[in-house]
Parts: sequence; C-alpha cells; structure tokens
Amino acid sequence: MDLRLQRRPFSLGGKEYSLCCNMNVFTDVQEAYDGDMDTALNMDGRATLTFLAAMLNDCNEDAGDPRRFTARDVGRLLPPGRLVEAKGLVLDLVNAGLMAEEPEQAPEPPEQMEQPPKNAEATPGD
Repeated sequence: MDLRLQRRPFSLGGKEYSLCCNMNVFTDVQEAYDGDMDTALNMDGRATLTFLAAMLNDCNEDAGDPRRFTARDVGRLLPPGRLVEAKGLVLDLVNAGLMAEEPEQAPEPPEQMEQPPKNAEATPGD
C-alpha cells in the first residue's frame, strides 16, 4: 500500500490547485477549531470549507502565492452544487493524510563494542 502524501487536482475561482492534507493543514484546522479536532473531523459544511481553505493556503504557500483563504472566502467562491464534490475530495485527502507515513529509513547499524583481539591472551593480574 502506498502511504505517501497524496495530492488531488481542484479548481476554484478559475485557478487549478494540487491539494494535499499535511501537518500544516491539520495545524491550521486545529487552530480554527480551538484545538477541537473531533468536531473538525465530523466534516460538516463548515469543517469542509475550513479544511479546503487550509489546503488551498498550503498550496499557495508552496507556489509562492501570498493569497490566503478563509473558510468564508471559499464558501463565497464554491458554488453550492460543488459542496458534495468538495466534501468527498477533502474527506479523501484528510483520510490519506492521517494514514501517510514517512518513508522508512534503513536502521543505523548498532555501535560496535570494542572486543579484545581473538589471539590476545589474558595476562595474570588483569
């Protein structure tokens, strides 16, 4: 199973975005919900717009675009007929973000303990 961060295309306001749900997005949503992620993860209309705004902001930041969205901004731009589409996209990306793991790195070899040479003989009094 591929657990890398997933991206999905999304268009809004005549611009194409490549959205993902990473820790920056979760942090922005957590802040918007005063730390109550359980409520945010219930995915009502407000939560959908909040997650979508955070994903758009993260995408803009990656692209060097200083424009920031609020949930209300997204609500103004998103036609009501696209809410179900947006909710499905956000839910898929949130679930993928919760499942994503960093690629496994090879474990570092354990430090070698110094051992006496095999041919060394113990001397009396050691």
